[in-house]
Amino acid sequence: MATLTRQLTRFISPIIFVGALATSALATLVPRMTVEEMAGEAEFVVHGNVVRKWSAWDSSGGTIWTHYEIRIEEALKGAGGALVVSEPGGIVGDQGMMIPGTPQYNVGDEVVLLVWRTPIGYLRTSGWGQGKFTVSAATSGLKTAHASTRLQDVELFDAQKAGAPRRAGTAPSALDGLPLQEFKTRLKALVSAEGGK
Repeated sequence: MATLTRQLTRFISPIIFVGALATSALATLVPRMTVEEMAGEAEFVVHGNVVRKWSAWDSSGGTIWTHYEIRIEEALKGAGGALVVSEPGGIVGDQGMMIPGTPQYNVGDEVVLLVWRTPIGYLRTSGWGQGKFTVSAATSGLKTAHASTRLQDVELFDAQKAGAPRRAGTAPSALDGLPLQEFKTRLKALVSAEGGK
């Protein structure tokens, strides 16, 4: 397990740990984040559509990353246009790499994202997927935003010290299911409160 953990830590932020669940299946342990925390660390908060997906080795040749081009419909923080969100793992030729719990996107997905810049310059989804909200449309045509409340192969934990009061803030699940325009209005207010105008 120690060897596996050492290998995976070069792909993930130091605050992420890989552990075994009771079922012995690997899961990525991730600190639970509030929307305010993610908005504070985010370089971009955007509403857009996934228009392209590809995988490639990074410049060091040590890690495969899957890249997702997002065509921005509205920038709530940062510039508009398009951006590329990158997540570790993927397949290049006959070689593949998988990191448990890595956020996945599909071409055609409509999303609202909070993304931060990694030390190697890539943009990643905040909170290991907690910053990804999927937009769906009902038969009536009303669009709603949905939090990633059940992150696959991710176990969220509270990072505060034992006995300390729970951090104040908005859980992503508190915004789940809101009509898209109301969701974006509330998200803009949270971003502004974090100084992200």
